[in-house]
Amino acid sequence: MKFSPTDELRLAVTEIYGELGIPYAAVEPLCCSYSERWRTYHDANHILGMLEGARGLVLMGNELLLLKFLIVSHDRWLKVGREHGESERESARLAIEDLQRRDGERHPPLEELVYQGITATITHTLECVDERFVNIVAPLIDLDLWGLGQDPAYFQSQTEAIWLEYEPRYTRAEYDEGRKMWAATFLERPKIYLTPHFKHLEPQARENLQALALS
Repeated sequence: MKFSPTDELRLAVTEIYGELGIPYAAVEPLCCSYSERWRTYHDANHILGMLEGARGLVLMGNELLLLKFLIVSHDRWLKVGREHGESERESARLAIEDLQRRDGERHPPLEELVYQGITATITHTLECVDERFVNIVAPLIDLDLWGLGQDPAYFQSQTEAIWLEYEPRYTRAEYDEGRKMWAATFLERPKIYLTPHFKHLEPQARENLQALALS
């Protein structure tokens, strides 16, 4: 029997939430968010790809579990055309709510990690991340940017998939111009990938972004 991406995600989230002690009732609302019909990029396949990539990392135990929680939570709430960063902040809020469902108590250090980790994907930098969280947040950012370093055809397919999410709010010309500016900001960085594990993707990522910025 072949599972759909949503079914696969449900199994993965059930395991992650179970290990964290989050009630099963919290699983379905999260998974349903990734199956919204208008999602063509930030969907279950995106999250499953990041979870697959996390298997190859050197993280173990609780750090790996928390990374997986950040992965499944970071794009949960997604609204195109809203205030910059609103989707990430709302996704972080919902993730913290799920954590609080374990025992009804606040766990400030863990909540700080979740908030800082998910909101770091606004800029894909570690600028506002405490040093104590970098080992978990840096891989999250690199996994989210994994597609930048793939072959040009794959990179272009991602660009088109993201366009379909923006289409209801922007013209194609507006989207393309914004995407070029976005690519240019990455090219200004001394490095795109933050961890040694993804360093080999850097040259292809720069090639793809350069082509997009000059298109």
